[in-house]
Amino acid sequence: MALDAVVRGSNEFAVDVFKAAVKKPTQNVVIGNHSLATSLLMTMAGTAGETTDQFADLLGVANVDRGQLHPAVNAHDLILEGRSGEGLTLTTANKIFTQEGLELRPEFLDVAMASYGAPVGVVDFKDAPEEAVKMINEWVREETEGFIKKLVSSARPQTVVVLANAMYLKAAWAVEFHRHEKPGDFHTIGGKVIPVEMMGHDQYLPIKEARDFVAVELPYAGGNLGMVIVQPD
Repeated sequence: MALDAVVRGSNEFAVDVFKAAVKKPTQNVVIGNHSLATSLLMTMAGTAGETTDQFADLLGVANVDRGQLHPAVNAHDLILEGRSGEGLTLTTANKIFTQEGLELRPEFLDVAMASYGAPVGVVDFKDAPEEAVKMINEWVREETEGFIKKLVSSARPQTVVVLANAMYLKAAWAVEFHRHEKPGDFHTIGGKVIPVEMMGHDQYLPIKEARDFVAVELPYAGGNLGMVIVQPD
């Protein structure tokens, strides 16, 4: 099924990117893998031949029928957004910013709009890069309820297209945490013990233990979405 393949490919791609990004065991890295995969899949829609095949291999969708691929991405986003409810808001958005005078092929624009909901915004990277940056950042700020105020800081004059993705999640925990009265001991990777304020609750949480990791899921309000925390051995 195309949808299953898209989800599986996105997850595998996320793991590969995380491995490549983390150079040291002490390094903290935050990756928006869904945004990254979505942007690359949308980019893939504007390619052909060997380039398309390379995108498909990278994103784990080489075996997905090309006619079903992009509608499956759309179905995935609709499923995610459909999990919004009381105490939980999840939205995704895409937009294409193009250089003045650049004409994109209609067949690409059809896919971008139908499967990614991505309208086109015309800017002038060449002669008004600061204004182009302002427009991109304003769009991201609006789509994330003001949480992401600055996505890009500059634009090069040779830029002709920017494919932007924004994802916004605001969710309450299914079970609220309570603050501990006394600080607890936090153990750093360097062996130091630092007193920090902590919180917790005593409700059951599903745990997965394997040979080289342990994972726990913290459900959000509504029970349709959760945070999975994985701790390597």
